[in-house]
Amino acid sequence: MYRLAMAMALMTGCAVGPGSACSHADETTYRCMPLFANAKGCVGAPRGAAVASGRVYPIGCQVDVPECSELDPAIPRTFECVLDADGEPDWYEPI
Repeated sequence: MYRLAMAMALMTGCAVGPGSACSHADETTYRCMPLFANAKGCVGAPRGAAVASGRVYPIGCQVDVPECSELDPAIPRTFECVLDADGEPDWYEPI
C-alpha cells in the first residue's frame, strides 16, 4: 500500500513526507526601509500579512509573510511593491 501511495504522489507531482512544508519567517519581514509618509510607494502590509501599518514602502520593496505560497506550497510567500496598470503602487505576489 505504501509503494502505491508513493507512486501516486510521484505521478501527480505531490510532495510526501515532512520535507513538503515550506520554511517561512515567523513574522512579516520587509527587505527595505520605509519612506516618508508623503512619498509614493506601497502603504502598509501586503495582502495575506498579519501586520498592517500606515508606513510607505518604496517600489521594488520585497516582503516575506509568515505563510507558505498558495501557488507553490514548497516556498515561502513573498510580495513586491510594483506599479499597477494605472501607475499606482500596489503589493504584488510574483508568479
